[in-house]
Amino acid sequence: MSFKHIIFLIFFVSIQSKSDECTDWITKLGIQDKSNCIPKCLSAETDLSTFTCPDKCQFLCEKTNESDTEYNLLKTYGLTEKEISYCNNNKIKCLQGYRLSWKAEKLCLTIYPQSSTNDESDACRHYTWSILMTKKIGLDSAESILNAHEDNPIEPENEKAMDLANNRLGLLFFSKFKTKNLTDEEILNSFKKQLKENKLIILKPKYKKTGGLP
Repeated sequence: MSFKHIIFLIFFVSIQSKSDECTDWITKLGIQDKSNCIPKCLSAETDLSTFTCPDKCQFLCEKTNESDTEYNLLKTYGLTEKEISYCNNNKIKCLQGYRLSWKAEKLCLTIYPQSSTNDESDACRHYTWSILMTKKIGLDSAESILNAHEDNPIEPENEKAMDLANNRLGLLFFSKFKTKNLTDEEILNSFKKQLKENKLIILKPKYKKTGGLP
């Protein structure tokens, strides 16, 4: 799925990014008939940590329905099979991750006049996205999403190799500093430094004569 598709999808995403015990509780109930969600929620068993959850049944059922709609949209807009599998089991982290792809796009547009593929702007998006995700959802989750995103049988191997290499460079950069206080400006400055040192893979450079920058 292209970054443009991801951006289109983000406009539909409204799920809460923070999970709580009641969210986990209703998820574990596995209510299949969404039209009957509230009665089943109200009559479900609770324990000491979830005894107040039935008071939130209307809210919880609405969020469950929203989540189903969002994941249908995810599938519609071309996620790979591995992305779908990961997202089905890690809904909140998945949505957090793809929201950050939009942020990566916006950050890179402060450097490049437009987004394209296989050029410096493409390298910027992947490098920046990998850092933003690692900062937000952790290295393992970020790496899982990034690798699943590139598991596309119709993508040319050289393009896939470029994206994976630039993703890896971003992951390594964040792992080296291990600070969640990293600012957006520092992330972009690190991208420019990697660009200057020719560490990024760029198949179709547009700004070779100016060191990779407009």
